[in-house]
Amino acid sequence: MTDKPREGRPPKYTEAQVSRAIEIVEAAGDEPDGNTVKAVLCQEFGVSRGINAQSLAEEVKRQLAERVREEREALVASLSPAA
Repeated sequence: MTDKPREGRPPKYTEAQVSRAIEIVEAAGDEPDGNTVKAVLCQEFGVSRGINAQSLAEEVKRQLAERVREEREALVASLSPAA
């Protein structure tokens, strides 16, 4: 997560749950966003339906951006000549 202090209530879900929910949404052929991931979190992990989909959307975006960054770094590393 970030070093920036959070405002409001702490989330009722974990990073791992969000990550797994993103995978489930993608496997179903849907686009992961706050609403689709929220539905999976509630259905599969028993997370309260009262969670804020907008706040969750920010975590989904963060995780997806992190995944892209890691994939890019792995690709660059695989293309770099061995020293």
